[in-house]
Amino acid sequence: MSKKIERIGEINESKKCGPMVILEYNNTGNIKIKFLETETVQNTSYINFKKGMVRDPMCKNIVGIGCLGIGEYKPTTNGKMNRYYRIWNHMLDRCVINLNRDCTVRDKSRTYRDVVVCEEWLNFQNFAKWYEKNYYEIPNKTMHLDKDILIKNNKIYCSTHCSFVPSNINNLFVKSNKIRGVYPIGTCFNKIKNKYESKLKIKGKTTHLGLYNTPEEAFEVYKYAKERYIKAMADKYKEWLPQNVYEALYSYQVDITD
Repeated sequence: MSKKIERIGEINESKKCGPMVILEYNNTGNIKIKFLETETVQNTSYINFKKGMVRDPMCKNIVGIGCLGIGEYKPTTNGKMNRYYRIWNHMLDRCVINLNRDCTVRDKSRTYRDVVVCEEWLNFQNFAKWYEKNYYEIPNKTMHLDKDILIKNNKIYCSTHCSFVPSNINNLFVKSNKIRGVYPIGTCFNKIKNKYESKLKIKGKTTHLGLYNTPEEAFEVYKYAKERYIKAMADKYKEWLPQNVYEALYSYQVDITD
């Protein structure tokens, strides 16, 4: 019996992508294998097969949930990680999703509790295609992937809910629930004055908006100032922002439950 026939059906374990089986054996440098868990078929060499050095592009082994997928987009170019792969990888890293769509937050941050990545974006190829169509740059600004502007309180990273915005706009929607305490967003109790203080933080600097008798009064002042500032930022970058992002910023409402 020839080696070609003997080796067809041979099974071995890849180091990162589970069991694989030989479907066709042409010679030592040209065999066709199938990964049993994903049924992905690809060509490789018999030596790599025996060493377990074959990778399945559909195996979800990136941060435990994502796969590279089959397509034109690569994670690196000339040995340097591509920007869209880095953004995708960081997005996955925020959430660890199991098959039941539950989310475990690695850093225990409340910000990303219950946040998930849609099934489509677990495949790098799909995210990269979306990135290519939607990424843009603003001079001297770092661009961030945002999930909260188009859909308030959004918990899903997906193509219809996400957008790119400059970091200073993205930071406007970062919440600090853990350190804020029991009072509404933008407010605190001033023990010396025995009043509720309203304050707005902009570019790392806190602007004091006054003292009030109730936390609700203090919040209303904060709400007005924050919404006005968001509109001002939208106008500042209007020539670059996608229309749907600009409109979402202009209609954004700060709620006392934020």
